[in-house]
Amino acid sequence: MIFSHPSPRTDALRQYGGAILAFIMALAGLAAIAFGLSDGRLLLMIGVGVALWALIAPVIMLSAASPAVEITDDALIVRSQVWGHHAVSWAAIRDIIEHPLLPPEDGERLRRTAVGRAKYTPERGKLIVAPPLPLPFRFLGKFAGVGFTGAVAVTSRAHRDYDRAITEIEARWKGARTEE
Repeated sequence: MIFSHPSPRTDALRQYGGAILAFIMALAGLAAIAFGLSDGRLLLMIGVGVALWALIAPVIMLSAASPAVEITDDALIVRSQVWGHHAVSWAAIRDIIEHPLLPPEDGERLRRTAVGRAKYTPERGKLIVAPPLPLPFRFLGKFAGVGFTGAVAVTSRAHRDYDRAITEIEARWKGARTEE
């Protein structure tokens, strides 16, 4: 079963846009540092370059945060359009926790106003902590407070049929833990 974004075009724009923005920021940071080193009057450009490089991590995190996931008998397959497909065995998943980076219900006043109070539902989500995931997914783990370890988010706004997806993921993960 594949659980993907309700709007694939928006998801592709978020993933590819984030990767392209990170690449542009890396080049601009490198250029700023080069300008700063080339002339003594431009030393502040080194700070600009370092700041750009530091801001790449959150951009990569947003591009890798909640890709489509596929549930199989053996593994959870993370299906990122930019960062590739990665299979994580159920036993390799360390934990499934509430997603700490989601906005609180009272923190989305603008969205509630734009959607309408009757149609508004707060975002729900879980964070799947999976150490085998590569570097782009480790930024999410770092910012979510679980350490510099791989993590992927499954949320109600980024995945179709969220309730069924998270129920299935948790059941298979718990099943793999009891087998050990």
